[in-house]
Amino acid sequence: MKRALAGTLPFALAACVGMGQPQAVVVQNHVSVVILPLPDELPFDAANARLEEASAQLAALAGHPIAFEFDVALLPDWRVGFQEMLIDSIESVARDLDELKREKPLVFARGAPRLDRVVSLYDATVDRADAKLDPTGGVLTITGPARRWGVGRGEVTEALADEYARWEFTRWGSARAQDVPAVERRGYFEFLTGRNDARARDPREPREPDADAVVGAVALSSLVGASDPRLAADVRTWLLGAARDFADAYEHDEERVVALPAWSRWRRAEASWVAWANAGLGSMTDEEKLALVESVFVRTRAADGVYRAASFAFPGFDRFAFGLSIADAWARAGHPRGAAQPPAQLALFAAVVCPRSADAGGAPSLVGRCDYVWYRDALDDTVTTRRLTDALLARKDLDLVEAAFTAIDFMPAGGDKLGELLALAQALDANDAEWRRAFHVIADSRAEGGDAPRWVDEARRQWAAHPSRHGALLYALAQVDRYDGDKVGWDRFADTFGARVDARDFAAYLDEGGRATSLAHALWPALSPGWSRAAVLVPHLDALLDDPEARRYDSQDPGHALRAIAERLCAEGNVTDLAQIRAYLGRRVATHPGEDYASMFAESKECARHAPRPAVAAPAAHAPLRR
Repeated sequence: MKRALAGTLPFALAACVGMGQPQAVVVQNHVSVVILPLPDELPFDAANARLEEASAQLAALAGHPIAFEFDVALLPDWRVGFQEMLIDSIESVARDLDELKREKPLVFARGAPRLDRVVSLYDATVDRADAKLDPTGGVLTITGPARRWGVGRGEVTEALADEYARWEFTRWGSARAQDVPAVERRGYFEFLTGRNDARARDPREPREPDADAVVGAVALSSLVGASDPRLAADVRTWLLGAARDFADAYEHDEERVVALPAWSRWRRAEASWVAWANAGLGSMTDEEKLALVESVFVRTRAADGVYRAASFAFPGFDRFAFGLSIADAWARAGHPRGAAQPPAQLALFAAVVCPRSADAGGAPSLVGRCDYVWYRDALDDTVTTRRLTDALLARKDLDLVEAAFTAIDFMPAGGDKLGELLALAQALDANDAEWRRAFHVIADSRAEGGDAPRWVDEARRQWAAHPSRHGALLYALAQVDRYDGDKVGWDRFADTFGARVDARDFAAYLDEGGRATSLAHALWPALSPGWSRAAVLVPHLDALLDDPEARRYDSQDPGHALRAIAERLCAEGNVTDLAQIRAYLGRRVATHPGEDYASMFAESKECARHAPRPAVAAPAAHAPLRR
């Protein structure tokens, strides 16, 4: 030897002098380095700290020493940079094994023990390196061009993964889940869900999802149970993701799906998945249910160009019942509308129920993302629409009624939305409270300045048959005339509805809330005579005056509403009611300092001038003269 070696990586010079055998230098500790043919001088420093560290890490990862063999016979100037190449090669193999251990542990578990020797060969006929593992001999052979004759990053990963893929197809290509030993179920699952083999596929079936993988994963899910929680969770997550693949097939390959016979592999996988989903709905988390919501409500374009619920999608999975179960969960949670909700719960309820809360301007606003999928499906055909209204009637949940009608109102759609909403409300006729809540929502959204003849016709249809709804009907009509256009014809109200508005109906109207009180002046010409307006109004004024949100509807309220009422009383010369309301407002000042509304109801000469005069008695008729 020309140079002594030191450090923890000693080498031995093995002179293989047998006939036909090349001489070699074997450097041996954590790794062995073989250079063919045997050089007359070692082309690297065995005591190099980086080399020592890299070799130790590789041996620790692999669990045994690994030999590196470099055939340099045909390489010119191979000594230049050899040490750097050697260290880079060892580090590349170590990094690849470390990556496999973290990201593909099954590939690592099979490949690392079988990796005994890495052979690097030069081939002038190739443009890129090719790596292949012989698992029987434990030899990884890398053949590459002169510019890249060491071991590059990723080459070991690719070779071990390729060998594993070939092995797992042989091991599990025709296996059934129930035939796989428990200790191999993880490998079987990853084979099912990660394979990209050249198996024959029926060209009549959609490519996704992989039918065999779905059937196998469903079977595996029933076998794993609680014995392997992590695998059970991974199988569950994958099956949930398969819903999106089914949905894509329904949406983009409708004709092929519809034509498939029930006995086809794809149909069997579909039935298997639906059975799994139905069985697992009760145990699904909010996140999992949201994933289903985003997939199962499939809509496809019909022959008339309109997108409707795809009745052929997910056969056996009741989408309406699924959505209703989420609406019921919303009710059990107390009808939350965004405040202090867990994010997953908020997203789920928003996606299905679409609850809204009033924003700073008074208009309903979403508390989360809503695509109206449940309501769109429900309105696509009369049978499902009836299921929706029957469900609302059965639950007697006014908050759910309000959420549903608000969502349907906001749902983008063409056609006669007002007519659709009124028809839905009519389906709730059997429950007066639900009808009134639904009608209230419709009125708030669509009555203001709206189609007066339609609203008057609807009010006339309901008026005689449902006296308990008079307040709600007046509430809608008052909003039609919010801007004093008198589109309703309040002074002719008795001609249209058979009688004027009495004290009971006026009180029911005011019970509809702040908007009603704000617009009380609009229906004033329809009020019947002979009763005190103040006696009905005063019990409702506290609610208006104490409501911090009163300005949402009218930025000038409550002053604007009170002033308009005072003007109406004054115009009819009703000084008695003016005095009663003035006295009430005066008493409020003691507990609400700063209020100055009483002055609006001060009696004036103008009001007194309009006061009705006592009727003059007609002269008594003279008795006829007796003859």
